[in-house]
Amino acid sequence: MFSLVHSFEVMYARRRALIAHFCILVLSVLASRSPPSGFRDPKSSAVDHVNALIGNGGDTPNGSGGMIPSTAPPFAMTRWVAQTRQNYVSMTPYNVTDTAIHGFQGTHQPAIWMGESGQAIVAPGAGTVRSVFEERGMKFSKDSEVITPSYYKADLDAIEGGKILAEQSATSRVQVSPEAF
Repeated sequence: MFSLVHSFEVMYARRRALIAHFCILVLSVLASRSPPSGFRDPKSSAVDHVNALIGNGGDTPNGSGGMIPSTAPPFAMTRWVAQTRQNYVSMTPYNVTDTAIHGFQGTHQPAIWMGESGQAIVAPGAGTVRSVFEERGMKFSKDSEVITPSYYKADLDAIEGGKILAEQSATSRVQVSPEAF
């Protein structure tokens, strides 16, 4: 009699565990269909009225707030920024006072005092490939520069002559960067 009761208890426990796992699976699938409302795109374009240069432009990162005007939605995995200077601990890759762009950097750097590792840098250009940072800087017109959290644009003077229109926009995972030569 004891073994019969014990086998029913084991069978009942297994059935409950199977039902619980099935419910968790169904709820996980349903929950993953749409992100929580806080992670959806904003319903207005108010984000484009943000001054992306607040906290940038001082002679030292601590003197200006250490912020970079990145092109990405809030909480993006990768943020993209025009690189006007080399990036390392306590230095921002962009400073509004600089006059040359050396490329566009995809960064995961959350704050200037943490440094960067594993960034990706894309540099538009025509002619000779210049991999050395100091050699690939292209002058650009501050009048042509447009900086918002969702869009960046600058007219670059190509090193070997001509112009390059550099634009970028980004989602939380992808950068779109058409270049016109």
